[in-house]
Amino acid sequence: RLENTGFRCARYTTGIPDEKYLAPIRMMLADRSNKVPVSDEVYEVLTDMLAYAKAPLNAEVESVDGSHEYWTYETVALDAGYDNDRLILKMFVPKDRESPRECVVFFPGLNAFDQPGNFDEANRFIMQVFDFIMKSGRVLIVPIYEGSYERYDGFVSLPSGGPLLRATSDHFSKWVYDLGTTIDYLEERDDIDADKIAYLGVSYGASIASALLALEHRLKAAVLISGGYVYVDLPREMEPLNHNPRITLPVLMINGNADYLFPLETAQLPFFEALGTPPEHKRHVVYETGHWPMPRKPMMNEMLDWFDTYLTDAQ
Repeated sequence: RLENTGFRCARYTTGIPDEKYLAPIRMMLADRSNKVPVSDEVYEVLTDMLAYAKAPLNAEVESVDGSHEYWTYETVALDAGYDNDRLILKMFVPKDRESPRECVVFFPGLNAFDQPGNFDEANRFIMQVFDFIMKSGRVLIVPIYEGSYERYDGFVSLPSGGPLLRATSDHFSKWVYDLGTTIDYLEERDDIDADKIAYLGVSYGASIASALLALEHRLKAAVLISGGYVYVDLPREMEPLNHNPRITLPVLMINGNADYLFPLETAQLPFFEALGTPPEHKRHVVYETGHWPMPRKPMMNEMLDWFDTYLTDAQ
């Protein structure tokens, strides 16, 4: 047992449970070992399914909170580009930093989608774990993606199989819009360097990022934490197996070697090796830990070095 891995004890009050309840629990992983990416012709059809069209944003800054010592917390509303809906951006903008600023767009874990929530109540996680991004002078943006936080709709609780796959596919096409619309807005701001935008995904946001990274060419770098090949089958237009070889931007993957959701050998390494990014521009860092959390200081140093290299110093 690793030093940072705990354990649980149990006291049985009615005798020892049946052996079937004591047997090891084995995760059923989607087997990609004998699958190959779709052809270029099929891939073109898949990307057409995820096509994004730029539209008027009708942006409105709803609130500005300057009470924090290091950054200003802004809430911005935009036209989402679908369903007559509005996309909300939560922006952490560093104070006293020279403009234009570099940006990191965040995609959260599944917890943001699995229950009703309010991001203003959940942002303590951002401030505690990723405050070094703002302190480095970069803007951190959290789009409230369709189905997450205030836009919760419970789709992740649908029965597995057809209903969940269809809902996931529908949501993903909207996440493409959410990301594209976010970058459209960043391009309109004078205090943002829209040529230096990175993607940061954690867990769910790392494991489903492949299509976003392959299709959104305005992203200049990516950091994927606690991700890999997801353990269930995904719709073909989302399937990382089809998109990873088409990804060319610099990618930093950070994982734990005891991750039970994304095992090192079957989920992390195949995902990393399939990336089309040149070897010198992709990096896989593995810590002695589980799915989450990561060792904060080493993770921070890796991420800031990555952003310095592929945002700040990039030509």
